[in-house]
Amino acid sequence: MTEALVVFDFDGTLVDTLGDIAAALSAARVELGGSAVDPHTVRTWIGEGLDHLIAEALPTGVAHEELKRCYRAHYERLMFATSAPYDGVESMLDALRGCRLAVASNKSERFVLQMLEHFGMLRRFEAVGGGDTWAFKKPSREVIAQLVGARRFAQVWMVGDSAVDVLTGKAYGARTIGCTYGIRGRDELERAGADHLVGHPREIAETILTG
Repeated sequence: MTEALVVFDFDGTLVDTLGDIAAALSAARVELGGSAVDPHTVRTWIGEGLDHLIAEALPTGVAHEELKRCYRAHYERLMFATSAPYDGVESMLDALRGCRLAVASNKSERFVLQMLEHFGMLRRFEAVGGGDTWAFKKPSREVIAQLVGARRFAQVWMVGDSAVDVLTGKAYGARTIGCTYGIRGRDELERAGADHLVGHPREIAETILTG
């Protein structure tokens, strides 16, 4: 049995992406004859994958696939406009160098990989999974099972900012950390029953290394 595996969500956990997601979604809706949407509304739609995001944002008379295509085009253009790693993420990852690290997101895999590379973080993770990597996505326990594979870890942790992340961890039997600084907020994480709540990325490492 080897060291701990720490599985991170991406949006709202490692990188603050809300502004660019909302801007791309608004641009796509306006292009297709709808209206812009504010980030406060969009934040409630993020976490369950692209199809869920598109379904929530769909203007009357617009086809799902049409909005999805348009959103992807705008997001490709805007994804680095304001997005940035949360303060303290880099030092937190440094502190966890003795652990195996992975990313499990419901965001499209290519966007996760592009952003991790852009922010110089890709090298830190031994595995990255997105919402289209497998035939299943969070909250399926199989997401973590794929990342674990045949190895045996002393501990498995799931770290994220939404109920979907907490439920994924609990489904697998992992210990869960809810990031209250992220997109979805403390109330949702408390209702989901996160084992630990943290208000800053540095607390993630502190929790894992003393856990």
